[in-house]
Amino acid sequence: MNDTCKIAIGIYSKLSEKLKSQINEIKLKEASMLHDLGKVLIPSKILNKPAKLNKKERKIMNIHSTLGYELLKTQNIDEETLDLVKYHHQNLIHSGYPVLHESHSPSDIGVQIISTADKYSALREKRIYRKQLSRLESLLILYREVREGKIHKDVYKALVDYAEKYDVA
Repeated sequence: MNDTCKIAIGIYSKLSEKLKSQINEIKLKEASMLHDLGKVLIPSKILNKPAKLNKKERKIMNIHSTLGYELLKTQNIDEETLDLVKYHHQNLIHSGYPVLHESHSPSDIGVQIISTADKYSALREKRIYRKQLSRLESLLILYREVREGKIHKDVYKALVDYAEKYDVA
């Protein structure tokens, strides 16, 4: 199980029963395990670049979720799981990627859980171009997104509850 999956399941476990009822835990777990599969098709010089990506590289990197969706849709995976993989970089104000069409709306809570878990995991990892951030630094960055309306406040609170208990590093 990857870090994003562990964190996503941790967030899910700390949510109210009302919010839990909006997402299937098994599909959430499967999607959070597979969320970055599309990165296998991203050129390694971009994927492993030892610095921040420029605009062109970022645009290429941003297609990984759609590529993962395309790879997985041939594998007898249900539409809800596929949507969670495809839209895991989307947010509540729909300013993420890929573009979310009004006629298509994946589970906002499921997307929120995976997106928040993925961001938290990335912030907690050391990167070539920046140091590993502490739990508090990471949570403060994500709290800004709560204030901007990008992250559901209850998903954030569940992350805080999970991180305080299990993220002791």
